[in-house]
Amino acid sequence: MSEPVDVLKIEVREATEDDWPWMKGCAFEATVLTLGPERAARVDKATIMSSIEYHFELFRTSQEHSTKAFVAWKEEGKRIGFIWVGTFKNLYTMEPEVRIMDLYVQNEFRGRNVGRRLIEKGEQYAQSIGIRRMALSVGAHNSMAKVLYDSMGYAAETMQMGKEL
Repeated sequence: MSEPVDVLKIEVREATEDDWPWMKGCAFEATVLTLGPERAARVDKATIMSSIEYHFELFRTSQEHSTKAFVAWKEEGKRIGFIWVGTFKNLYTMEPEVRIMDLYVQNEFRGRNVGRRLIEKGEQYAQSIGIRRMALSVGAHNSMAKVLYDSMGYAAETMQMGKEL
């Protein structure tokens, strides 16, 4: 697959404590995208934000899972995306893996290699701590993200399904 013509000049660096409030706000948008338009419309926005707060606190203070976040910065010093990864044991094999817990790129910068650069940074982190496997979940309707993941060699392994009763 050829590289997009419009490739931004960005810097990806480890997140600092100052980045986390911004990342939480972005995670709200990412969560709404993951839920899909119909389900997101039914869920109270305060509930979504409460869930994000809970999970950010849980995993940032976990003794069992180490996490690392990286932020993409545009030349002008503007944050435009982030990736948050964590170490886990695979549910089925118990082998170590790094999972993408959150990946976000501001809408105006999507399709311009920002997500790719963030994922590459996550993969480099995994390799630096001796983990040879990266995993993620993606919303079934998020076709843009699926194209990116496919182009980077990620393949579907399981499918989560649900039904409203």
